[in-house]
Amino acid sequence: MQKSKSCNMLVVWLSLLVLTGCQTGQTLDNQSDNPLAAKQTNYSVIDQDTLNGDIYNQFEDIVDVTSISNNDELIMAIKVDQLAQFNEQKIAKEVQSYLKKSNEDIKPKVSSDLKIYIEIDRLKQQLADQDLSKSDFDKLFDEIIQLIEGK
Repeated sequence: MQKSKSCNMLVVWLSLLVLTGCQTGQTLDNQSDNPLAAKQTNYSVIDQDTLNGDIYNQFEDIVDVTSISNNDELIMAIKVDQLAQFNEQKIAKEVQSYLKKSNEDIKPKVSSDLKIYIEIDRLKQQLADQDLSKSDFDKLFDEIIQLIEGK
């Protein structure tokens, strides 16, 4: 009798401990509410967050934007919604002409290619981790430009 009573008390206390620990409201998900808010880590004076948000708001078919810049050059990759995928290259050209008109100081290159999007994000991650020197960044930046021009 004494043994079962102590086992029951142990189960109750462990249950209370687990329930109390789960009530703190902490989650593992720490993503930002703004999907376009990325830390600007590049070698340029262009404010990419503002520029990305502007493009995202101006073009309704665009669902995601990423960009990286070096000096006065800007590489931007866009993702469009499924219904607009047939016109994604046309949308990319419209975005590029919009960027040229809105800011004449930059030389934009816009792509709707997923590979370019992934390469930009990879380069941004390397910059955020501070794994790149300026010369390595320039080399990788130029490689992405070559990918865009070689399509």
